[in-house]
Amino acid sequence: MYPLLTWFVLGHVMALDAFWVQAGVLIARLPSAGNIYVLAQRYDADPQRVSAAILLSTIASVMTFPCAAWLVLR
Repeated sequence: MYPLLTWFVLGHVMALDAFWVQAGVLIARLPSAGNIYVLAQRYDADPQRVSAAILLSTIASVMTFPCAAWLVLR
């Protein structure tokens, strides 16, 4: 969902060059950052659930990032 939204916003709404659209789509496909877990711990915002979400996004990224890179960079 996010890579498609990123592609639409960067490519059609903002009308950026293809390089920036490709970079934005690939960055949107990366997993969520681990510093989110630190913030969840600091503000007591269910760090176990955040940790599970980071794990799932990392697993999904390992499977989908190569496909997205192939589609974007060809």
